[in-house]
Amino acid sequence: MLTLMLVGVVLMGLFGSPLFLVIGGLAILLFPESKIPISSIVIEMDKLTEKAFFIPIPMFTFAGYVLAKSKSPKRIVDVVEAWFGWASGGLAIVALFTCAFFTTFTGASGVTIIAIGGLLFPILVKQKYPENFSIGMMTSGGSLGAVFFPCLPVFIYALVIESDPMYIFAAGLVPGMLSLIVLAVYAVFVAKKRRIPRSPFDLTRALRATKAAAGEVLLPLVLVFGIMTGQFTSFSAGTVTVVYVLMLVVVIFREVDPIKDLPAIAISSIKLVGAIFVIISMAMAMQNYLDTAQVPDKIIKTMEPILKNKVVFLLFLNGFLLVVGCMMDIFSAILTVVPLIAPLAKHFGVDPFHLAVIFLVNLEIGYLTPPVGINLFISSIQFRKPVVQVYKSVIPYIAMLVGTLLLITYVPALSMAPLDFYFKITGATRRGTKLSNKIDKGERTLDQQLEDIKKGKGKIDKEVDDGDIMKMMKKKPGPKKSPKDLLKQLQDKDDKDDDDGGELKPKAPPKKSPKDLLKQLDDKDDPEPTTPKKSPDTPKKAPDAPKKAPDAPKKAPDTLKKAPDAPKKTTAPTN
Repeated sequence: MLTLMLVGVVLMGLFGSPLFLVIGGLAILLFPESKIPISSIVIEMDKLTEKAFFIPIPMFTFAGYVLAKSKSPKRIVDVVEAWFGWASGGLAIVALFTCAFFTTFTGASGVTIIAIGGLLFPILVKQKYPENFSIGMMTSGGSLGAVFFPCLPVFIYALVIESDPMYIFAAGLVPGMLSLIVLAVYAVFVAKKRRIPRSPFDLTRALRATKAAAGEVLLPLVLVFGIMTGQFTSFSAGTVTVVYVLMLVVVIFREVDPIKDLPAIAISSIKLVGAIFVIISMAMAMQNYLDTAQVPDKIIKTMEPILKNKVVFLLFLNGFLLVVGCMMDIFSAILTVVPLIAPLAKHFGVDPFHLAVIFLVNLEIGYLTPPVGINLFISSIQFRKPVVQVYKSVIPYIAMLVGTLLLITYVPALSMAPLDFYFKITGATRRGTKLSNKIDKGERTLDQQLEDIKKGKGKIDKEVDDGDIMKMMKKKPGPKKSPKDLLKQLQDKDDKDDDDGGELKPKAPPKKSPKDLLKQLDDKDDPEPTTPKKSPDTPKKAPDAPKKAPDAPKKAPDTLKKAPDAPKKTTAPTN
């Protein structure tokens, strides 16, 4: 059934059927077999509206479209060229960094080829860079921004694995910069080999260009600073970006007309966002089937004899994702493929955030891979060149990016070291993902907290009451226990010490902590001062403490001394 599902998705996608129809149709066909009600599709769509992950998706998309409509791309090109154009291969380096910057805000490398390529390609050719070199540079440059903040595919990926997108951005920082540096070195090599003339550095021109593009240059700095200092979250950063961009290009520069241009821009962005949302809802419904039918477990059992170790698995994964990147757009690939490979990667010990970087880099390389990489056709149309010529132009770039990909894949420290540093400077807690591990979300369960308290290694994360504990219990699989049963574990160690100590010891005064929630439960177990009225309760405790029976005769005289009315009661039967 799994084979049929995958073949159906591939074939229908290749023949041009809308992906949401493919996934939704398969869900409707497969749900009855696993006894899942079809209504769960609608339920999943409703649940998605409650997730904070949805907030930045339309916001960043709209902001990217507004920037593309304005003259921001030209200002970005001018400032980068003014500062780096004097270096050998400077203009090509300008093209790389500008494309990467623009892709981070549009979320689509194809849009970058259209917006930035139209500006820089004629300039590169005019500066005597080889035509094929220039085409390949502009075609591959846009793919380098896929792992930088705030690129839209990262938010979609974080939505699927139910984790914080900032973790993925932190993990992708060094790999993304490494890819940029590799292509920049190649640009310098070509420039020196071809003896491309360099323009002299002009400080006045550089400062003037920086002043003109100050708004665009400060935008990523404002977002990163706001998130790192806690002024706003990564989810609300999308709203901040929209307000910032509108103030910049509508109010200050007045390059976008709020009446004529904004409605058309909004409609264009809504079309993309709406398509993404429909696909997401269908994909999340399909994920229900995959979980219920235990498809990831079956894949692990099937592939484990073939993929004998982590090295072989990662090699297979890279090849598979390159093929996926050729045939599917990045959003569809994330929504359909990640639920299948994330548990498999977890089985082979691949960190989920390292996997995210590998996944995104692979898909962007797949966009450049002949014969069906989508960016190849976009470049052919934009630069008005035969698609075969575009194929030839990207081959050196694909080779360099694949080499970088293998380095990123087999040296996890390139991804994990920046992520660990992010946790250190922000004080964030290392968390896993729901998809890669259904139980461990990185949160300490109540049992783990209680165990840490008993060992003297920690404390409960917050003051809790019965209602809070019940909420915690709902997150735990298996039979539910009452709050009293859960917190009674705190007393197990003390009760054991009492049994071994021979004599019942009075309990220490209760401390003001979550343990006080069961104070009423512990009161009946605490020893009371012996009085005539409570003497009948003594036999009830005797069977529970057989070791303490020999001490009873020693305590009998003390009891008689403390009870002045005892002679009257003992002489009554004699009379």
